[in-house]
Amino acid sequence: MDYQDQLKNAGKAVKPERWKPSLLAIAALVILGFMLYRGFRKEAPRPKPPKEPVRESRPRPVESEPCPADNAEPMLFSGRLLFEGRPIGELTPAKPGFWFRNEGTGRAAEEVRSCMRGEGYVFWNLAPGRYGVQVSVNSNQDNPIGYPGDYQTWHTFDVPPRPDRGTDIDLMRVLHLTAPQDNGRGMGGWDEPCEKKPAFKSPVTFSWEPVGPGVDYRYAVDRGEMSSTRESSATLTLEKGCHEFRVYAHRGARRIGYLLTHGTRGGLGWSYSFRVE
Repeated sequence: MDYQDQLKNAGKAVKPERWKPSLLAIAALVILGFMLYRGFRKEAPRPKPPKEPVRESRPRPVESEPCPADNAEPMLFSGRLLFEGRPIGELTPAKPGFWFRNEGTGRAAEEVRSCMRGEGYVFWNLAPGRYGVQVSVNSNQDNPIGYPGDYQTWHTFDVPPRPDRGTDIDLMRVLHLTAPQDNGRGMGGWDEPCEKKPAFKSPVTFSWEPVGPGVDYRYAVDRGEMSSTRESSATLTLEKGCHEFRVYAHRGARRIGYLLTHGTRGGLGWSYSFRVE
């Protein structure tokens, strides 16, 4: 190009090059836009996960299965289920259920089998050792197993049987508390901490359905000494705060009934917790 051509081109506008963004710049713009979007967008609060229900410490017993043939199993343990000396079959047509624990290991003994033969029970498939068995009879079909009117107990036994111990199992009846709350269903506030439990003014009256004539009821609050009455109620003056009430039915030296309470989320207890305001 000569000098004349250079002069002609000097007056022309130079066309700028087109800007091409890099991948890094594009990524930065995307992140910035997302952050601005999150900042101006009102996000709804996330729902809290539901609380796990309180489970019973032992699984519910299973129905009895058919008995094996005589002498089919060499390691058998048998006896009678009684309530106040009477076979349980005379009091209810409901079938007993059993749940076993190996007391040596503290674990469920799922290998043990059970059945009813006439008025007696039969346990088999037992290795030598000590066992515990929860016996439950759902005699009151209007509520779940373990509620008022049912028969239950926890019994330990040895295999082979000890000669100084009988093989009969004495059942107890679940008492029906009617005041200040009813344990015939899941109790409101049972699963709550002290400050949220049902509150009552002192004195507090506790009432329960009688088991029968001539029965002593022994009760206590917290770790206090047991008191006794032949009545089916007790009115107690209590200090403010949280307390636990327990009651048992006795005929002579034999315990024939006790209190069980349940929460609305599946919890189980052997006392009634409440608050005095």
